[in-house]
Amino acid sequence: MTFGWKWGFSSMRLSRLCVAQALVALACAHPSGIDLGPYRRAPIDEPGITIRLEVIPGAVNAADSIEFRIWARNIRAERFDFISPCGPPVDAVFSTSGASGVSALRERSPDRIFTCQGYTIAAFDSLLVRIPILAPTRGGEYRAIAGVRTMNGLANLSAQTSFQVRRAAP
Repeated sequence: MTFGWKWGFSSMRLSRLCVAQALVALACAHPSGIDLGPYRRAPIDEPGITIRLEVIPGAVNAADSIEFRIWARNIRAERFDFISPCGPPVDAVFSTSGASGVSALRERSPDRIFTCQGYTIAAFDSLLVRIPILAPTRGGEYRAIAGVRTMNGLANLSAQTSFQVRRAAP
């Protein structure tokens, strides 16, 4: 009798764990299928802010320089003050199919401590953030999205864009 109770309790705990893991996976995924890596999808977008992402160039050799250009546009009639973690108010996340997402900010400077300065966009104005990194050494097609960094994750996600990394010559 004790065995049955313990088994039932363990099964219930295991099923709760599986449900919790599934919820975490849903919170970290974007409908495009890109795993947001270190971020989760923020539950609420910032009203009146649109995000656009470009990856320059669109095709590179492994370990060549690549740049993420992220435009945050304020389409409201009043200024917008970003309330985000320290550092730039936006970030890009990129990955190959099935791989965990990588933050461009963390890839650029994994040990960097960002200053906590405020960022503001005037009414009907834009903010451009450029994040240069070295392209991944693993070849393939990468997908990327960008968003506003908030205390609750990435908000106002951009449309997905892709870039190609050619394998390094052996």
